[in-house]
Amino acid sequence: MTLLLVSIIEILVGGAVLYAAATVVRVDLTFKETVIAAVVAAGLALIPVVGWLLSLIGLFYVLYHFSLAAFPNLVLLVLVSRLFVVFLGMGLTSALS
Repeated sequence: MTLLLVSIIEILVGGAVLYAAATVVRVDLTFKETVIAAVVAAGLALIPVVGWLLSLIGLFYVLYHFSLAAFPNLVLLVLVSRLFVVFLGMGLTSALS
């Protein structure tokens, strides 16, 4: 049950952060597309050992498929979104402790 709850939160927060990062990087994506990309990334991340790598590959593939942006823009999009997630996680951790 906890894994399901964490996955749902990761998908919603990941989609929102990807959408915010897409507006910062100026990649044309809708919120629905970013949530779909977050679902794919979260699903692949559940695979033991290689899930984190498959998650990144799947995220790049889905974002490229939806946006047709250049590869450097996608790298920047993923880096910006992951930095947002790290800062958000640090803020939540400090707020809950």
